[in-house]
Amino acid sequence: MPPTPRRAVIPDAADRSEVTEARTPPASRVRLLGALEVVVDGVPRPVGGLRRRALLAALALQPGDAVSSRRLLEIAWQGQTAATRMNTLQSHLTHLRREYALRGLILARGSGYVLQLSDEFTDLQLAERRIHDAMLADDPAKVIVELREALAAWRGPSLSDLRDLTWFNDQAIRLDGIRRAATNALVEARLAAGEHHQLVAELGHAIEQQPLDEELHRQFMTALYRSGRQSDALSVYQRLKRTLAADLSTAPQVATNDLYTAILRHAPELDLSPAGTTASLGGKLPAAPDSAGEGRDELVDRDHETGLIDEAIRAATASAGTVLLFEGPPGIGKTSLLEYAEGRARQRGFTVLSVSGWPVESEAAWAGARQLLHGETLALRESGRSTSAGSALAREALLGWDQERAERAVGEYALLDSLYWLVADVAEHAPVALIVDDLQWLDVPSVRFLAYLSARLEALPIVLVMGLRKGDDHRVEPLLSAFTSVTHALAPLTVSGSARLLTALTSLHPDDPVTAQCRRLSSGNPLLLRQLAKRINGAVASGEDPASALEAGLPVISMLVRTQLDHFPSAAAVAAQALSVVGEGASVDALAQVAQARPQEVVEGLSILRDSAYVTETAEGFGFAHPLIGEAVYEGVGPGVRAGLHVRAAGVALRVGDVVGAGSQLLRVPAGWGGEVDAVRVLGEAARVCLARGAVDSAVAFLRRLLEEDLGAGRGGVLTRLGMAEYLVDTGAAVGHLTAGLALETDPETRARTALALAGAQFFAGHAAQAVAVCRKALADGSISMSARQGLESCMIDAAYPARDALGLTQMIEAQREVPGDDSEGGLMRDAALSLWDACRNDRRSAQQRAARAVAGDVLIRQPLAESTLACAWQVLDVCDAPQALPSVDAAIAHARRSGSLRALAPAMCFRSALMLSRGHLAEAVSDGRAGWEAVTTSSIHVGLPYIGNYLALALLHRGDVTGTRKVLADVQAACPADISTRLFGEALIALALAEDDIPEAYRLAGALRDECDNLAIENPILADWRSPMIIILDTLGRRRAAEDVSAQFIDVARTWGTPRAVARSLRLSATVAPVRKRPELLSEAAELLGGTEARLERAQTLHALGGALLRLGYTDDARERLQQGHQIATACGAIPLRDALADRLHEVGARPRKGDVTGRRGLTPSEARVADLAAHGLTDKEIAQQLYLTTRKVELHLTSAFRKLDVTTRTELPGVLTPERP
Repeated sequence: MPPTPRRAVIPDAADRSEVTEARTPPASRVRLLGALEVVVDGVPRPVGGLRRRALLAALALQPGDAVSSRRLLEIAWQGQTAATRMNTLQSHLTHLRREYALRGLILARGSGYVLQLSDEFTDLQLAERRIHDAMLADDPAKVIVELREALAAWRGPSLSDLRDLTWFNDQAIRLDGIRRAATNALVEARLAAGEHHQLVAELGHAIEQQPLDEELHRQFMTALYRSGRQSDALSVYQRLKRTLAADLSTAPQVATNDLYTAILRHAPELDLSPAGTTASLGGKLPAAPDSAGEGRDELVDRDHETGLIDEAIRAATASAGTVLLFEGPPGIGKTSLLEYAEGRARQRGFTVLSVSGWPVESEAAWAGARQLLHGETLALRESGRSTSAGSALAREALLGWDQERAERAVGEYALLDSLYWLVADVAEHAPVALIVDDLQWLDVPSVRFLAYLSARLEALPIVLVMGLRKGDDHRVEPLLSAFTSVTHALAPLTVSGSARLLTALTSLHPDDPVTAQCRRLSSGNPLLLRQLAKRINGAVASGEDPASALEAGLPVISMLVRTQLDHFPSAAAVAAQALSVVGEGASVDALAQVAQARPQEVVEGLSILRDSAYVTETAEGFGFAHPLIGEAVYEGVGPGVRAGLHVRAAGVALRVGDVVGAGSQLLRVPAGWGGEVDAVRVLGEAARVCLARGAVDSAVAFLRRLLEEDLGAGRGGVLTRLGMAEYLVDTGAAVGHLTAGLALETDPETRARTALALAGAQFFAGHAAQAVAVCRKALADGSISMSARQGLESCMIDAAYPARDALGLTQMIEAQREVPGDDSEGGLMRDAALSLWDACRNDRRSAQQRAARAVAGDVLIRQPLAESTLACAWQVLDVCDAPQALPSVDAAIAHARRSGSLRALAPAMCFRSALMLSRGHLAEAVSDGRAGWEAVTTSSIHVGLPYIGNYLALALLHRGDVTGTRKVLADVQAACPADISTRLFGEALIALALAEDDIPEAYRLAGALRDECDNLAIENPILADWRSPMIIILDTLGRRRAAEDVSAQFIDVARTWGTPRAVARSLRLSATVAPVRKRPELLSEAAELLGGTEARLERAQTLHALGGALLRLGYTDDARERLQQGHQIATACGAIPLRDALADRLHEVGARPRKGDVTGRRGLTPSEARVADLAAHGLTDKEIAQQLYLTTRKVELHLTSAFRKLDVTTRTELPGVLTPERP
């Protein structure tokens, strides 16, 4: 066949002219899809100056929306929002208005500015409009025209001259994604239009440029097949398979394998669809407004919410996972919105998985997750589709634990992560929609899983839509903070909306007074309006006046249901009552056993209920049509009858081996009503199984219910057992039960251990003084072992450090410092706690020896009551810059994840953040800090917030995120327990005040921190460092002599401590108040000290100061070299404000910052090094992600960065440039 002229997949200039002839689009005024331009009098003009470009682009990306001045400053100046920037901001905006004819378009609005384009457009708006039109088009030819017009708007990479600024880089990635998706959709439309012959050459060229793009390869294979070149299409697949294996150590996606199989068997669906068919394009088009969905008219006044759902589903098709939570009172329309979401997802070809919370199962561990995923897990097994190793635990849990597995402790964290990978496995085949109704009644472990999943959707094709009833959410309230940013409160229907609904349901006219009366009675609640409509229709049918039908007032749903049931045959009431106890998915046999009725009678009752729209039937079984109906039935059952139903339901569960299900039923049975079911045995066993599976919340519920039974002499053991379980999740409740258990315990060693747990719970809850009191009382017993005694002493020593006045324990601590340690668990705990006080006294030798002994062999990591004292050792090893710190913390994190203990994970993540901060890995410090924050808040470790808040806030501030820093510290101050000193986060408070140019506040905070350190004899130069900011503050205030005094003291204590980081910091700060000619000497010594250390951020700050000092003395060449080094290190650290300050200094000396990262193995961050090492051993991205508890997207980012720094392009090169650690 003759060669086909190649036409670019992305339209070229010729394509653009054809498009223009077809329809001339409105001219764009601001162009973002390339380098930033403004069209003035028809002529495109570039915008000069990085900050001006940033300000204009920030407004143009949000046209019509007011952007606050503070937000503009943060975007354009990377978080440096000092007051002096405000004048600069206004000056730049004035210049833009004047030079680019934007005077009437950039307008002041409140405390910010808005770009009001009115009838003019940005090129992005024009492109999105064309994409919108393409989504609505039925004809492939029309789709092609619209998408070519959209793609013609791109002049190159989006925002190409702004990508060095973080916010714009993120926006550019989003815009590039839209471009890629539109390009793919254009190819699909051309395939649908029969252009496969023309596409063969174009796509062949495209895959040469992008050899790893599977979507392009699938399109190329389809074009070849339709062109009669089946063997070539199969060869393309084989070549792709080899390339993926060699370069990424992975296999083709499921969709690619399915296409390959279809080509082999000449599947009819591969043939060209009839002209005019574009149904296959919908899921490929990017972020364009959707057409009106079916049933939208039924959702009155919910256009905003359905729009959010449509957008979320579109985003998921582009592998941008989205979460939505709709909250409101009963009947407001949450379930209707979830049904809409389910319908829209099914139309788009999603795999839809749904679950509804049910009060009876609210304490059944993982019941919600099982209902959500059990069916799809079975389908995965039966289909033989490949699954990841990471999902194995979840698959086993959902398909039934064997007895051996149930006996082994699994850990909640491990199961949470495995469930995440199971959902990812399901999403490999098709996008997934997870629909969760009545979240407030879901069991806590399942809610925790949804929170875990929502934070990790990133690049997964998943949409999670949930409904929550406010007022009934106290059980899951601590977990709802994970959904705050995606929560949407449903408002009542408006007057006009209520009228529209009533008009559709009745013969009323919208202006009828009865309509307004219904709105007043129902307050706009859709469910109540429907009930009123039924009442009105009944009145009309019987010839009554509709207005008279409303005289009885507002219908109560429960009364309506009960009245209706009274008129049904008795079989309907029997079936309804049993169903209200058994819950969703009930079988006829189970309902018959619970109701003590014949199966035929239950079938007859269910048939009546189904015909009356009270009950629905699915493949899983029977359930109520609306949760309010089930509630009404349940509440109408008398207490005695209800208890009997629950006991029989527990018996049914036991007969199928579901002890947790049986326990869940007994939670609603009064003590002593067990009948044939042994409530004490069942509840105790259910608690044991739940603890083994990591479902601590459920175990706690079962043990609390067990306490209501007559336990006799066993009551003390159950109290202690309950308190120990609560210690893992609810320290406040643990205090009460451990106190009661301690009072009943007689064995001395058990009493000592219980006292240690009680003291730990008090301490974690922020009650340091009470914790010390418990320890003192327990120590009064002279019969306890030495190890137990040392454990209690370590708790007292540990509790004293964060307290405002050390609880008067300083003399006791000084005495303990003289006592030699030993290798018992108690002795190691005592060493760990004392090491922190050694550090406070500036005794590094003793502090480091004790801390190193405490972490040796990971003994304390395996001790569940040692988390807090172990954290003392980590803090000391951090300020000592000791090599043992990071391996010990990483080992603790791995152990916490295996054991499922969020309480153990919290301090480990906290001090990993501290280590990353001190080593200058700021992105990891923030990431670890946020993970630590989540663990601290979820596990109610109130004393941990000040610690993690300090490290997280400082890392954010060094990254330039002033707003994020401010929010973190505000949250810490609001939640800090009264017993705990602000000294723990004083450094961050002072740093924030300095960043905001609030010198008086910074001086007040630094003085308060100094005074408290003096009172407690804390001399250490790194712990609670008040000297560094005080030197700056005093110098700013013109108090040079006072600053010099602090400087001299700082150098003295730093040299005594003796670490390079401490000494270098003291020299750097002292140089600010030293004579000008002496400064280079001090700073050169500091830079030399830091040369061989991991304190990269400190070194970059020192080089910045040294370069400035040399420049001031006229040593330009030397200054330039130091500043270049500092800029490179600051860039690698992610210290954006410092990087920009160094760049400004380099520009002053006529130099440009050198591009590039610190390269080689030394340039890798700890996470990049771990990922690269595992990749060097042949692990795939998914296997690495599962081993390190990351997402695959995060692994890809780490590997991309590692490849760049190591100057390699494939995994096979990694072993040659690394010395990998064994995985």
